[in-house]
Amino acid sequence: MSNKTPIQIVYDGECPFCTRYAKMLRLRESYDVDLIDARGDHPIIAEITARKLDLDEGMVVKLDGQYFYGGDAVNRLAILTDERGAFRTLGKWVFESPTRSKFLYPFLRFGRNTTLKLMGSKKINNIAED
Repeated sequence: MSNKTPIQIVYDGECPFCTRYAKMLRLRESYDVDLIDARGDHPIIAEITARKLDLDEGMVVKLDGQYFYGGDAVNRLAILTDERGAFRTLGKWVFESPTRSKFLYPFLRFGRNTTLKLMGSKKINNIAED
């Protein structure tokens, strides 16, 4: 049994940017990272949906029973990231500020959604539309 703190990162596996970001993260050694494709059937998807968190609009990080969504998720990951390497250091600096994360996340989401549309990917649609 691991003494590491579990952390679950739910991202869109069809999004090339999301996938690269999730895989390039180097979280501090005290975390047991579980990368979860939001398009799969992992039990956490039902938990996220029950909380009305739209996976087409943001990624989710679950840590210590808390759910971080969208800009808050990227902010949390930046705080926990080991900053070795120029790209990680820059990403950490940009997103470790809650204000910068909340401001920049809609632009990232727009780029993601545009790319997925151009690729012909369908929406995750975990939140039923009324």
